[in-house]
Parts: sequence; C-alpha cells; structure tokens
Amino acid sequence: RNESCDGSPSACDAGAGRFCVSLRAGKISPDALDTRGQVPLCMAQYKRLFAYSRVPVSAEADELVGGGDGIRHIAVLCRGCMYTLDLITEVGDVVSVDALEAALGAIARETLDGAGRGTPPLGTPPLSPSVLTSMRRNEWAMHRRSLLSACEENSAVLTAIESSLFCLTLSDETPPDEHALLRAAMLGGCGCDVWYDKCFSFIVFRNGRAVFHSEHAHFDGPISARLTVYTNRFVSTVEAAAATASSSLAGSCVIRSQCARSLSTASRVTDVRESRCATASRLESIHLEAPTAAATPLKFRRLSFDLASLPAVSDAMKAALDAFRRHAPS
Repeated sequence: RNESCDGSPSACDAGAGRFCVSLRAGKISPDALDTRGQVPLCMAQYKRLFAYSRVPVSAEADELVGGGDGIRHIAVLCRGCMYTLDLITEVGDVVSVDALEAALGAIARETLDGAGRGTPPLGTPPLSPSVLTSMRRNEWAMHRRSLLSACEENSAVLTAIESSLFCLTLSDETPPDEHALLRAAMLGGCGCDVWYDKCFSFIVFRNGRAVFHSEHAHFDGPISARLTVYTNRFVSTVEAAAATASSSLAGSCVIRSQCARSLSTASRVTDVRESRCATASRLESIHLEAPTAAATPLKFRRLSFDLASLPAVSDAMKAALDAFRRHAPS
C-alpha cells in the first residue's frame, strides 16, 4: 500500500463482497467430501462468515453476535483511525473495484496527512481502541462495558464495527519475506489496527502484500479456506483484466498480483484436509462486468470513541499495545 492506496485492498473487498452476495442469494454450492458433490457437508457455519463478531458480554462468557442479512458496510482501520464504508448497494450489488479504490485512497490520504484530526505523523505507532480486543477476555469485557456506559456515541461506534461485514486493515508495515507475512497472518500485524473479535479481516500492507486473518470461534478452517480461494481467484481475474485493458486498473496490476499470491500463501496455513475440502467444492464462476457510466464516489464515515471521561480505558490501550509488542515473537 502506498499513500494513494493501491488496487489490492479494493479487489479483496470486492471479491469478498461478491461471495457474500452469492451466499445470501443461495448461489454458493454446498461443500462436499468429493469432487462431484455427491457427499455434501453441512453449511450452517457459513451464516457466521459475514457480519459477525465475538462479543465479551461478561467476564465469564462471550457471544457470537450477528448483524443480520441487511448489513452492507465494512469497517476500515488505518493508522489508529476507523471508518465505515458501504460495500454493497441498496439494491444488493457489490460496488465496483474502481469506486472502492478511490474511497480507500481518500481514507489513506486523510490518515496520512492527519487533516487536523489528531492522526500521528507517518512512522509514529498508532493507538486505537481496537487494541483492547487483544487483551484477556475479562479485561476487554470490563473496558467494553466502560465504553458503552460512557455515552451513546461509543455504543454506536461499537455497533458499527461489530455488525460490519468484515474489517479491512491498511497497514504501514512491510513484511520482508514469507515468514514475516505468515506471522502477520497469525497475529494480525503489529496489533495496532485489527479488531480481533471480528469474523475476519483483510490486512493489506504498505508493500502490497495481503493476509486473511479470522477469529476461529465463528467457523472452521474449510469455510475460511473457501473464501480465500474465491477471493484469490477474483483478484487474479481483476489482474488479468487489467493486463489486457487500457484503464486505470493497469497500473495496479503488479500489486494485485502480489496480493493474490499473498492470499494464496495465507490460505495454505490451513490444514491440508481443509484445503482438500475447499477445493472439492464446485468453484464459482467469476465474471467482470464491463464498466458503464462513471461510478458515484463512495461516502465513508469516520468513527470516533469518546474517551475523554475514560482515562482508565486510555491507559489500558497503551498497556495492551506495549504488551502485544513485548510478547509478539520476532
């Protein structure tokens, strides 16, 4: 990822959005133990693939809470800032890759220049309430209750994030090799801008590499493997289209290719049996529609927690980030 944002996060989002729309429409073929689909598997876990979060409702228990089939937005986390952005239109279509690319570019530029919003200078470690989700569950449950009781604004922000289809993290990190990339896939990068309770997140790094990070309580490995395979194929399709067309997408071709390889690598982290199960399912067809009129710019909304009256929560955020970095393996 660079300051203007490259094509990889938009292609990832659009691919996952298409899978979500097809899933809601009942167009995803059943998983099967065999390549001909003769031995179908239960698909119940797929309902928690999108718009779900693991919520600490008490110090002793968590609940898997879903936002419903009407959810259309994703949450974008970048350099300590959080936004919502509609991925699906009111009529149920996935917004175009170009429109997503423009919106994510605007978000990246806003966080990079600060725009007088308190964003730290480039290179300064960001601090976001999202790091609270990396704490022990009883501690996060306590701070979440504090956020909810402080004001309605905090409740609305939590609802927006926890009900989102999934999260997208735009990271300033640049994993130099496959080991660092897989470590980031497991841990969620540096822990600054990942909502760990979310069903899954795409984490796209400054060098164009990308990983898929999921919360395992929502579904088993074969479900996430199937989504990453589909998204990988979608990104590859966008890449091929960019290579043969004279359009604004062509400049992002190389970075999109890196993203596709990264997602493929991340999906290999799953057990071999899970990968076989995913590939045994019939692969969905992917077609890119020709663009018509210029896309209407997408609107995004900045999310901000009110922490003025919550010094204990602010201190916990700093402590959680320090602990994450201190204990994360190098």
